[in-house]
Amino acid sequence: MKSIQISNPTGEPHFSGEVQISGAKNAAIPIIIAATLAQGRVTLERIPRVTDVFSTIELIREMGSDVRWENENTLVILPGIRRDAGILTRQHVRFSILALGIFFAKGIPAGIPMPGGCNIGERPIDIHLAVLQELGARIRTENGIALLEGIAKKTDEKRSIRLRLPSVGATFNAVFSCVLGVRQVTTIHNCAREPEVQDCCNFLVACGAQISGIGTGTLVVRGVETLGGCGYSIIDDRIEAATYTIAAVLCNSCLRVIYKNPPDITALTDLLTRIGATITISPAEIAIDPCSHLSCFEMNTGFYPGLATDIQPLLLPLALKIGNCRIVETIYEMRVNNIPELQKMGGDIQYTRREYLEISTRKSDLHAAEVTATDLRGGMSLVLAALGTRGTTTIRHAEEIDRGYERYEEKLQNIGVDLKILPG
Repeated sequence: MKSIQISNPTGEPHFSGEVQISGAKNAAIPIIIAATLAQGRVTLERIPRVTDVFSTIELIREMGSDVRWENENTLVILPGIRRDAGILTRQHVRFSILALGIFFAKGIPAGIPMPGGCNIGERPIDIHLAVLQELGARIRTENGIALLEGIAKKTDEKRSIRLRLPSVGATFNAVFSCVLGVRQVTTIHNCAREPEVQDCCNFLVACGAQISGIGTGTLVVRGVETLGGCGYSIIDDRIEAATYTIAAVLCNSCLRVIYKNPPDITALTDLLTRIGATITISPAEIAIDPCSHLSCFEMNTGFYPGLATDIQPLLLPLALKIGNCRIVETIYEMRVNNIPELQKMGGDIQYTRREYLEISTRKSDLHAAEVTATDLRGGMSLVLAALGTRGTTTIRHAEEIDRGYERYEEKLQNIGVDLKILPG
C-alpha cells in the first residue's frame, strides 16, 4: 500500500509555475492493443509510465507480442498474436475487453476475462458482444470470461452496424474488428467521438488502415489485407490537463498548463470561465490566474463533446469550496466512492439516485484528515481537496492514482506543493 501526505501549515492555498501534460493514458492503452494488428515494428512515443499502461503491456505480451521500452516514454512493439491464446489471464484494466476485437480480426478463438478498472458502476460488455456478434462472431460469457468460440466473418462487401450507445470501448472493438478484410466496407453508426478514439483511428491510418469520418459519430472502415508498422506520438492527456486546471482555480493560483489540445476540454474551461475563473487559452497552453469570486454551478456529465465523466470527481472539491452546486452524473451510477472520504474532511455533500446520480454540495471549510483513495479519479479528487486544507492530509492507497497520473507527485512538488511519499 502506498501513502502520501500533503501539508499546508497556513491553510492558504497557493502555488505557481507550469505543468507539462503527459501523453494520454486513455489513448495509449487502446493504441498499444491496436498495435498487435500490425505486421511490422511499431514505435509509440509519449507513452505515460502509469500502472494501467504497464498492465496493458503485460496483456499484449500474453497475446504474443514482444515489447520493450526504448527510452523513458517510447515503447517499441514487435506485434504477434498467438494462435493458441486460450483464455487470457490479464483483467487489470477495463480495456482488456478490446482483445476480443483483435482476436476476431485475426480469426483466432480466445477467452478474455471480464474487464477490471475502477469500481464506479456497471461497465456492461453486452454492447461489445453485440458488435462482434453482428459482424459474425460466436461468443458467450461463462464464469466471468467472454469466450470467442467461432468466427464466421460476413462476406458482404458493404455492411452497417449501429451502437446502442456511443461507447468508447465498443467503438474501439468495432473498428479493430473491421480494419482487416479486403473488399469489405463497414459503416459504424452512433460511435464515440472522444479524442482518444480519434487518436487510435489516426494511429491505425498511419499503419495503413482506411478509416473515414474520424471525429464524427459515423465511421466508415474499408478493410485492408494487412497493416504495417509505423511510428506514432500519443496525444496529450485531457483529463490530466483538466485536473491541474481545476487545481489552480480551486487554489486561486497562477498556473500554466502546457497542453497541446485545449479544445478537447472546452466543456470544462467554458464552465470554469462562466463561474468566474480567470482562464486564458492559447494553442498549446491554458493559463489560470487568480480571480475575485466564483459562482455556484450546475452541470451534467456526458459523452464527448460534453463534460467527461472522469472530470466529475475532480470538480467536487471546487463545488464544496463554492457551495450550492449540483452535479448530475449520467454515465456511471456509482461514481461516488470519494464522497465518504470528502465527508471525513468536513465536506457537506449529498447524493441521490433517480434516473441519474445527482450530487449536491453546500459551502464547506475542509480540514485535514486521513482518507483512502478508492479509485483513480476519486483518489486525485482527494489530492485536490488536500491542497487548500490547513494541516496535513494523509491519503492511503495512493497507488490508485498511479494508475493514470504520471509523476504527479513530482509535478505538484515542482509548483510548490508540500507532498511526501510515506515509506512502506
